[in-house]
Amino acid sequence: MGNIRGADHTQLCCFVMFILAHGGTDKKDGSAYFQTSHGERLKVSSIKHQIAEIDELNGKPKLLFLQLCRGKRYDQGVEVADEPPSKPEKIPTGSDFLTSFPTIEDYIACRGDKGSRFIQSLCEVFTVHYRMFDVGAMMTMVTRKVADMSGSVKRGNNSTVNNVKQNPETTFTFRKTLYFGEPDKLAYQYIMRQQ
Repeated sequence: MGNIRGADHTQLCCFVMFILAHGGTDKKDGSAYFQTSHGERLKVSSIKHQIAEIDELNGKPKLLFLQLCRGKRYDQGVEVADEPPSKPEKIPTGSDFLTSFPTIEDYIACRGDKGSRFIQSLCEVFTVHYRMFDVGAMMTMVTRKVADMSGSVKRGNNSTVNNVKQNPETTFTFRKTLYFGEPDKLAYQYIMRQQ
């Protein structure tokens, strides 16, 4: 994080960070954490706070993608029945964040031979749809794609859990709609569109 805080962010239109690590949920306070390469546990909230304190990123979208487990449970799915403008002078500190986890709290994040379901789906959806859809719509597509997958996962004791499902969880505090259009047209701008 020291490199990020010390860098010049004045020319950036958007900040994107990927963290691929082992993780879990703190039993004391329920917060998500990940393990660094040095074995240190860092809370996701502390990373978000550190990014939020970078003045040059105020008012700019900050996307945080986290590929990490949030627990030890295996989701094998459930059956369901069919069912029918004025600008403020200051913005809230937590504004303009997207935080996306590969799974909901307490569950594992699945990984296969080609990598994680979440990161592969994220790359596929963004590569195909970035010119036409905003980030929120694309994250819904990613969630659907990952949720539709299932497979077998080996536990640490070499036993296998079959039909394991996974559902990403994404939260937004964006005040505007974010599009990743063609670089020459949109320049990865944070575009204001009235809903």
